[in-house]
Amino acid sequence: MRPVYIRMSAFGPYAGIQELNMEELGAGGLYLITGDTGAGKTTIFDAITFALYGEASGDSREAGMLRSKYADPSVPTEVELTFIYGGKTYSVCRNPEYERPAKRGTGMTMQKAEAELNYPDGRVVTKPKDVTAAVTEIMGVNREQFCQIAMIAQGKFRDLIEKGTTERQKIFREIFRTAPYQQVQDILKGKYRALERECATLRESVKQYIQGILWNKDASEETPVEEVMELLKEQNKADQEIQAGLFEELQQKEQVLQKIRSELERDRERKKRQKLYLELQDKRQEQQEQLVEVRRRYQGEQEKGPERQRIADEISRLESLMPQYLRLEELRKNERESQDECAKLAVRQRQRETKLAELKDKIREGKKAGEALAGAPEEYQKLLFESEKHQKYMERLQNLSKVILQYEKLQQDLLVKQREYRTVRDRVQKKESEYRVKNQAFLDEQAGILAQTLVEDQPCPVCGSIHHPAPAEQNPGAPSKDELELLQQELEQCRVREAEASRKAGELLGNVQSRAESIKREAEGLELTGTLEEMKHRLADLQKQGQTTEKQLQQEKWLASEKVKQKDMWNRLLPEQEKALEKVTEELQQIRERQAAVESKQKAAGEEIQRLTEVLPYPGQKEAQEKHIELVQKQNVMKRQLEQAEKTVQTAEVEIAGTEGRLKELRQQLEEAVEADTEALRQKQAEIETEKAACEERGKELHHRIQNNQSVLKNLQNRSKELVEKEKQYTMVRSLAVTALGNIPGKEKIMLETYVQMTYFDRIIARANTRLMVMTGGQYEMKRRRGSSNLRSQSGLELDVIDHYNGSERSIRTLSGGESFQASLSLALGLADEIQASAGGIRLDTMFVDEGFGSLDSESLEQAVQALAGLAESKRLVGIISHVDELKNRIDRQIVVKKERSGGSTAEIRGV
Repeated sequence: MRPVYIRMSAFGPYAGIQELNMEELGAGGLYLITGDTGAGKTTIFDAITFALYGEASGDSREAGMLRSKYADPSVPTEVELTFIYGGKTYSVCRNPEYERPAKRGTGMTMQKAEAELNYPDGRVVTKPKDVTAAVTEIMGVNREQFCQIAMIAQGKFRDLIEKGTTERQKIFREIFRTAPYQQVQDILKGKYRALERECATLRESVKQYIQGILWNKDASEETPVEEVMELLKEQNKADQEIQAGLFEELQQKEQVLQKIRSELERDRERKKRQKLYLELQDKRQEQQEQLVEVRRRYQGEQEKGPERQRIADEISRLESLMPQYLRLEELRKNERESQDECAKLAVRQRQRETKLAELKDKIREGKKAGEALAGAPEEYQKLLFESEKHQKYMERLQNLSKVILQYEKLQQDLLVKQREYRTVRDRVQKKESEYRVKNQAFLDEQAGILAQTLVEDQPCPVCGSIHHPAPAEQNPGAPSKDELELLQQELEQCRVREAEASRKAGELLGNVQSRAESIKREAEGLELTGTLEEMKHRLADLQKQGQTTEKQLQQEKWLASEKVKQKDMWNRLLPEQEKALEKVTEELQQIRERQAAVESKQKAAGEEIQRLTEVLPYPGQKEAQEKHIELVQKQNVMKRQLEQAEKTVQTAEVEIAGTEGRLKELRQQLEEAVEADTEALRQKQAEIETEKAACEERGKELHHRIQNNQSVLKNLQNRSKELVEKEKQYTMVRSLAVTALGNIPGKEKIMLETYVQMTYFDRIIARANTRLMVMTGGQYEMKRRRGSSNLRSQSGLELDVIDHYNGSERSIRTLSGGESFQASLSLALGLADEIQASAGGIRLDTMFVDEGFGSLDSESLEQAVQALAGLAESKRLVGIISHVDELKNRIDRQIVVKKERSGGSTAEIRGV
């Protein structure tokens, strides 16, 4: 893999958009990434890693922390990378999740993480996880493997050379990712300690259970658990046998007690029967007396038979008359309905008669009003004509008033224009006078100037005379030609203004004369004479009179309009009222006919009512029903009284028979019963109950001991079984933990993680030695030290070096600075080679070497550069990340990173 183009936007310390064309650095060789500490040198590798895998190269830098703190909020955070792998060009663009200003409204919103990968054949993969998976498939390595291959952290391996086994474990844990094996060690150690505590807890629990046993004899605390459980089983068996004997004894005593209780109970029953027998004899006497009384009452009720028959006959008679009462009520209802209907018909008749009279009056009134309003339309049309005529007259008055006002205003304007004309005319006259004077002075001055040129005996250029007795003199106050021309221009301007003022005054004079003619014509048409002021006063009076006349006309028009409306209304209402009159007349005839029929029906019902009231015993159905209910209730009462008296006699006779039977039964029982010695029985009962209570107390104590010991035995069995299992687990886990932690007595202390690291270390040393032998000219070869100087310290990761020049073997710490750099670089490259081989032999055409050069002297630095130059052969591009100044002079091709004072960093490629 070789990067071709990198674009970083608001990424890390780069606030803006930073573009790097990596093709400018060439296809192979060394280049330097240099700049101040913290400027963003390693960020370039972070950007490549983030674009490919969505994460930075360091574990401490999460994707959400990659947004530049110097960037403008509107600048998006993203990285675009174009790279070549296997001869094919790929392009990937990715942005992390970060907060940005909302596009709509105010506030911030979360920008989701996005990614896009473009294949050479035009295929496109989106979604961050899918892009990461596709890149991993293309490259053949994941992010961790890529970082270990592409970023040669030789500084870590230099620390590896200088540290001991314990420190190397920490370094290898990061390099080889062996933390899971350490976690296995910690888990085994924790499990071992936990099982140790659990076993101790179980032993303490067994001890407490043993202390809770209730022995029937003293027991030793030193007795083994198994023996204690056997003894407890035997005691429980013996206690259960004793408990069974006590139970049998209790049953026997309970049987004796039951027999005594039965005898006492029989004696109590005998005494109760004897008492009851005496009470029943008294009761029988009372019942016999009551029977005589109830038989007397029953005889009295039987003697009321004729009265009951009379009531029954009356009830039958009333029931037979009920249909006639129903007929009577129906007739009375019909009579009331007829009366109500007659009353309503009378009301309707009066209403219709009143309505009929009203309609006749309205029709007469309408006809009369129609005759009175016959000329209303003509009158209204006449008033309309008069109103229009008056309106035109008022408009003429108004127009004349306007013309007079315009005339007066034009007169005032004329006076103003005439004054302006006179002012301009005076100014023209003044200017003309001034011009004549100055023009004469100018001409005189010209003569004076000419006189200065005259010569005696030579002709004058004006008059031709050769003698010049009185030549003109020059006037020092005469105007110049320019002044005279300016004055002439002012005079011309004044004449133009004079002409304009004259023209405007003349136009206004024509308008005034025209308005005067218009006023004269209008005044003659309105028959107005006199002066203008008299006309104005007369116009005001006429307008005032006209307004009054107009109001009168408007009132008369409204009245005429109302008359026309009334005439139209009567013309419309009269046919409707005449039709309504016919309808009311017809309704009134129907009401009178219906009234006659109802009155006839009412008379017939009255005659039938009179006949029935004379025949029936009660006035109406209600009185008959009330009498019927009264008789039925009385009949029921007499019947219940007879039945109750009979029932009372029967009950008394049954009760006496029952009492006699019970007395006979008790007499026989008393004759058969034998009187017992209750005192002796109670004394014997008390003795047996005391013995039984003592027996029960012994049984409770025994039951408690059995229950307790059975529970203890069960818990002991469970805890003992659990303890055996836990001890088995403890023994097994302890063996594993001791082995994994390297604590096997008498053996070399090598932990599980160290053992795994040793395997990786051996494979890396083998690959590193192929490079170290080349770098040192075959002098040095690294070797992991076997064995340990003691069995107390951790071992297995010590590193020695073989010097083939003298055949010696010594600690790698004895190498010089340059030799140590070569060794550490070889180890770093060995790691990269091992990872590439493990990943299927992939090849990265780009590598980065991060720092580690600051401690080298000039000679060692030269050796390091030569070693890296050898590494950069075969078209591999190696970037050295360092701020060491001496490297700037040794390596021409550079990416220079600068911190800007305004915030953020920039990078540029130089020396190409």
